[in-house]
Amino acid sequence: MDEYTRKTKDWLEKRYQKRDSEGVYLAHQPVYGFRAGHCEPFNNSKYMVTFSLMNAISHFRFDSLIDIGGAEGYKSALVKHIFGVDVKTSDLSEEACNRARELYNIPAIAGDIQELPFEDEEFDITLSSETVEHVTDLRKAARELLRISKKAVIISVPNEPEEVIEKNIEEEKEHGHIHKFRIDTFDFLKEEGNQIIVKKAASKSLRYISALIEAEEKKYGSSTLHRIYNAFVPLIRLFLGKGATAWLMKRDFKISENSENGIWVYIIIKDQNSYSEKPLRKITPYDILDFKTEILNGKK
Repeated sequence: MDEYTRKTKDWLEKRYQKRDSEGVYLAHQPVYGFRAGHCEPFNNSKYMVTFSLMNAISHFRFDSLIDIGGAEGYKSALVKHIFGVDVKTSDLSEEACNRARELYNIPAIAGDIQELPFEDEEFDITLSSETVEHVTDLRKAARELLRISKKAVIISVPNEPEEVIEKNIEEEKEHGHIHKFRIDTFDFLKEEGNQIIVKKAASKSLRYISALIEAEEKKYGSSTLHRIYNAFVPLIRLFLGKGATAWLMKRDFKISENSENGIWVYIIIKDQNSYSEKPLRKITPYDILDFKTEILNGKK
């Protein structure tokens, strides 16, 4: 494990031990349910990305999946819930794996994405969401994801400006995004006979309406606009509920391909026979919005 990865691991171990003011584990994903709290902000963007990923997975015939960089196990548990297949999760952080076991009771194995502790083609599909932008050797990580996959690899990454990436590298930012992605970033995998389909999600054109529908008090800034928004949060929650977020997810799915976007989704097909042009299962926003763990982790 190189020094950068070691520092990232240390950062993650601390992150996945966090508790909020009520003593509940502060989740990265909305594990406790829609607007249930106890998690980081900007969940509508996470819902949009998750909707795109579940739709990508719905095109495959498969019996097993692993989520690499899977944090507290949210997406792998969601895949099990929707598709009824065997799942595992893996993260660089031991603490993240502990949370996955506690919250979802799914197998979780700690490991470095650049040297994964799994056999060749051990899983039908490998998912890796917002992970590879943090690794030192991007190509090695991509090849490892492909190595352990029998049918496909699905990767999502943030599409950020070059200057942001350069600043992260220059300042050696902990757990920073250190790679710029383009539509052809993973084309080197085509040389080995893999097909690559690129999708987009979390359209930046929906950023402001997403923040509005989020209906979370803004804890940063002290402008008059912030104060007005915070005063109306209870009303926004009342009139713009789960249905508004479901609309947002469907809207994003339709317009992302033709707009400036925040997330690239790469579908790397290894076994062409496992892929269907049409979805094999219809995924709805409510498949995601209604999903939650029944465990309020760490509650005192």
